[in-house]
Amino acid sequence: MSAGIYNIEVDQGSDFEVTLAVAGQTLDGFSARGQIRPVAQSTTVLGDFDFTITNPSSTGGDITMSLPNFVSADIPAGTYVYDVQVFNDTTRKVARLIQGNCVVKQGVTR
Repeated sequence: MSAGIYNIEVDQGSDFEVTLAVAGQTLDGFSARGQIRPVAQSTTVLGDFDFTITNPSSTGGDITMSLPNFVSADIPAGTYVYDVQVFNDTTRKVARLIQGNCVVKQGVTR
């Protein structure tokens, strides 16, 4: 299964949260991870998302992806890339669910 494409916008200095409804991918026993980078090949991580998986099953579930305001505040305004993977440490299985551009919009109020 190829990763879906979903572009996101993050307001610099604000909390970001989105819930992904996952179907056709087991989430039972899995965790999630995802990062924002300048480009896919970069070793620089601009931000790590936090994840909560609810209603995990062998056919899907919901993944809430969030980025706290203190993390988004430190990311310069611009267009970057991100992706989200689910993984199981026991079975060593990994699947990339979504990927896309992450536009960080500059904040004004400080």
